[in-house]
Amino acid sequence: MKKTAIFRSLGITLVFAMLTFTACKKDKVDEPIDYNFDDEFKDVDVADITETEPEAVTSTEGDLEDSAEETAADEALANGEVTPEVANATATISASVSEEDAQSLSEGFTPDVVSALAAGGTLDAALQAQIDAIASTGALDGFLPTLVAPTVDGAAVSARKAAGGTESTEIANFRDMLLGISDECTDKAQEAFDAAKSNLDTKKAGLVAKIDATLATRQASYQTEYDDAVAAATTKWQTKRDNATAALNTAIAGVDAALASGDLDAAGALFTKIFLYAKYAKKLDRIATGETADKNAAQLKKDKRDEKAQTAYDTDLAQINSNYNTALSTAQGILSTAQNSCHNQGSSL
Repeated sequence: MKKTAIFRSLGITLVFAMLTFTACKKDKVDEPIDYNFDDEFKDVDVADITETEPEAVTSTEGDLEDSAEETAADEALANGEVTPEVANATATISASVSEEDAQSLSEGFTPDVVSALAAGGTLDAALQAQIDAIASTGALDGFLPTLVAPTVDGAAVSARKAAGGTESTEIANFRDMLLGISDECTDKAQEAFDAAKSNLDTKKAGLVAKIDATLATRQASYQTEYDDAVAAATTKWQTKRDNATAALNTAIAGVDAALASGDLDAAGALFTKIFLYAKYAKKLDRIATGETADKNAAQLKKDKRDEKAQTAYDTDLAQINSNYNTALSTAQGILSTAQNSCHNQGSSL
C-alpha cells in the first residue's frame, strides 16, 4: 500500500513536470521573430542623369546673284536702248538661228507661257530644246546670274535630293536573377528586395519617360523649323521669279517702243526679244535649281538634327540602363547577404 502511494506520487510529479516543459517549449516556439530587411535596401536608387545636348547643326541659305551685265542690259532695254553687249549677243544668236525659227520661238512665248513659267512651270520639250541650243552658243554668257549653294555643316548642298538617315540602337534587356529559398527569413528578404526592385523599375521608367519627352519635343521643333524653312524658300525664290518676269516684261515693252520709234528694225527687235526670252528661261532654270537646293538643305538639316538628337537620346538611355543595372546589382548583393544571414541563423539553432 505504501509502495503504491509512492508510485502514484512519482507519476503525478512526472506528469506535472512534462506539462510544465511542454508549456515552456510552446511559449518559446510561438514567440514571433520580426524579420525586416527594408533598411538594408533603403539607399539603393537609380542615379539621375543630366540629359545630353545634341550637337549643333549649322546651315546657310542659298542665293542668286544677278550679273552686272544683265542689270545694265535690262535697264537699257527698258528705255529702248541696246548696249554693245546685247548687240553682240543678238548677233551671235542670229548667226545660229534663222529668222523663221526666231519668229516661231518668239511666238511660242505667249503671255500664258510666261505666266506658267513665272509660277514655277516649265517649257514644253520643243521650246526648251531651242532655248538650250541658243544657250550653247555662248550668247547668254555673262548675262546669267550666279547661284550660291546653301550649306549644311559647312558642306554645299546641291539640287540633288538630299539623303538623311537615322541611327537605331538595340537596348539590352536586363534579366533578373533571383534566389528562391522558402523559409520565413529568406521570404522576408525576398519581399524587401522585390519592393526595392519595384522602386528601381519605377525610377527607371520615369527617367526614360523624361528623355522620351525631350526627344519628341526636339523632333517636333525640328519639323516646325523645316516647314518654316520650306515655306520661306518658296516665298524667296518665287519673289525672284516675279522680279525676273517683271524685268522681262519691261524690257519687251522697251523693245516694242524702240521698234515703233524706228530705233530698232524688225530683225533687230525680233532677235533682241529672242535674247530676252532665252535669258529669262535660263534664269528661271537657275532659280528652280536654287529653290530645290534650299529645300534639300532644309531637309538635310532636319535629318542631321534628328540623327544628333537620336544619338543624344541613345547616350542618355544607355546611361539610364547602366545606372539601373548598377543599382539592381547592388540590391541583388544585399539580397544574397541577407539570405546567407538567414541560413547562418538557422545553422546556429
